[in-house]
Amino acid sequence: MNEETRKMVLAMTLMSDILFNAVMNNNKECMEYILKIIMDKADLQVHRVEVQHTVPNPFSRGVRYDVFATDEQGNEYDIEVQQADSGAVPKRGRYNSSMMDYMYLDKNQDWNKLPNTYVIFITENDVLGGDLPIYHINRHIEELNYQPYGDDTQIIYVNGAYEVKEGEEKTALMTLIEDFRCANADNMKSAVLAARMRQIKNSEEEMNGMCKEVEKYAEKKAIEAKTEDVIEMLKDNLSLEKISQYTRLTIEQITAIGKQAALL
Repeated sequence: MNEETRKMVLAMTLMSDILFNAVMNNNKECMEYILKIIMDKADLQVHRVEVQHTVPNPFSRGVRYDVFATDEQGNEYDIEVQQADSGAVPKRGRYNSSMMDYMYLDKNQDWNKLPNTYVIFITENDVLGGDLPIYHINRHIEELNYQPYGDDTQIIYVNGAYEVKEGEEKTALMTLIEDFRCANADNMKSAVLAARMRQIKNSEEEMNGMCKEVEKYAEKKAIEAKTEDVIEMLKDNLSLEKISQYTRLTIEQITAIGKQAALL
């Protein structure tokens, strides 16, 4: 195991989507704890949790949710942990929300069968800039005194940068936000989240798996950084071998980029 990679994993908090996914993977208890607080529903019961849930779209861009969950009432949740502000822009919320309905209804099935859906961004920074711990976005009808539109969709932002103000009563949500910033499980207030983080960071097998995920992520980012250069070289009709020499990418990686850009 690479020691530098190991140190990176030990320094990770739940604001890292790699660690967040590892903690939530098939873990209804942790997901339920988080959703109960964010949704302010003490009786919420999670039915299903899936990390990196993919919704393909043969006609346009598909989506991959960090964590997709459903509760016992059939409500659906897309939970996205975002360290970069660009990953939590409003139109991404809109698109993720729309894709939660994609292919849900069978032909001629009633619209009312659509579930309540929630896109939840847990952001490292205060993306919306209001210095609040949480923001709820809903559709309203302007001409009817802003009464709810009633489409049963909601986008929620949890501000991971929020600091409790002097004299302010600390809520469960504020405590959860602080836990998301902890790299050391011993400093977390949530027993259930701390136990899972401790298991991941103290187990050799779990650490090996995490280190591999970090290395895969680093490789993916390195390829993404060179994608535009590869496309331009392919347009200039450079050979795959020459492009590989210039970019240090493999022929297979270059071929994949070329096929995706419809250049090969």
